[in-house]
Amino acid sequence: MSELSDPVLEGRLIALRHILCLLASGHAGADLLAALDTVVQDGQEDPGASAEDAVDAIAFAIRQAKADEERAFRNLLEIALQSGKG
Repeated sequence: MSELSDPVLEGRLIALRHILCLLASGHAGADLLAALDTVVQDGQEDPGASAEDAVDAIAFAIRQAKADEERAFRNLLEIALQSGKG
């Protein structure tokens, strides 16, 4: 498998794979929401990471994109559950 050149796309794909794994392992509804609560972070940069280091910057971009995608999915799931459609 070739590496992706876009860290945002790579992070989003990792998040979607993670969500699919949660679904495949039996998480659904409020249980899925709770599982996503444990993985969605604030996306704050690690104070020990050097923003000048290209590898760290790419890794941070991937982690941030993953967190953003999981947060977006979690927010939509929460809305669906509150409206009774989940």
